[in-house]
Amino acid sequence: GNFSGPAEVLMSTRNPGRGGDGHASEQMRFAVDNPEGASNMTVHWVVREANNARWWVIDNIVVKGGPAPFVPKLGDALFFESFDYVSLSTVSSTHVSHLELTGDVVTAVPPQDWLVDNSNFVLGGCESFRGWRFWDYDAWATDIGGGDRSDFFGYGTIAVFDSDQASKCPFTEAVHTILRTPEIQLSQRLGPNSLVLWFQSQFLPLDWMTIEVIAYLDGA
Repeated sequence: GNFSGPAEVLMSTRNPGRGGDGHASEQMRFAVDNPEGASNMTVHWVVREANNARWWVIDNIVVKGGPAPFVPKLGDALFFESFDYVSLSTVSSTHVSHLELTGDVVTAVPPQDWLVDNSNFVLGGCESFRGWRFWDYDAWATDIGGGDRSDFFGYGTIAVFDSDQASKCPFTEAVHTILRTPEIQLSQRLGPNSLVLWFQSQFLPLDWMTIEVIAYLDGA
């Protein structure tokens, strides 16, 4: 193909407004309009204007080419991430305010070659909830619990942005945080408009919290 990139190829935005509808747990599926000849892609999960605004959590990310069945097959996936191989650590009360959690349950360090970008806000709130973090599902859904957290269909380790918990420590401004994949190499056998992205998601907003899913081709 003659695609020379870069280009933004996918964007989904949700902003229900104050007290808007949340989404308890759903499998998100996106068809990506990839041009023929594109060589790589990154996917970004973006949170804007979150201040005591509940949460967004994701798990089990799959990218593949071809049709979009309801349940993706991992054997022919171009990319898969479950977050289950990150190294979790213990937390103290200064990280989670009123909570007492034991064991290795959270880390700020993403999987290899992933990126968490918190550069667009002044860090505040409880340390274990500053921007995107990676939590043991049982610790987040059950030990922290409340507010429908246990309704999320994740397991093992999950990616969490939880403004509700971050706000229980000093919190001075709305959060803007981005979680980004490494470069996903695309097969040259892929035809145009043939990529599909899946992930498990739970989005419960408050006030003006906005989330975006953006995919970029060839270094956009």
